[in-house]
Amino acid sequence: TYRVRNTETGLCLALARDLSGRIGTTNNTQVVAESYTALPHQDWRMVYTNATNFSLANAFSGLVIQPSGS
Repeated sequence: TYRVRNTETGLCLALARDLSGRIGTTNNTQVVAESYTALPHQDWRMVYTNATNFSLANAFSGLVIQPSGS
């Protein structure tokens, strides 16, 4: 797995928490940048869609990042 970290801020890409504080695991869960916590909702897998392209899937939930509105 990979951790996606902003080199300027040090913040990591992660699944957002819902209103009750649980890490989102359903479709339309937002992604956020947050401080490194070493929790699995910050871990990502590269899933190849063909020989040259890939998607990022969250290791905790299996959710794949998609642009909003798609």
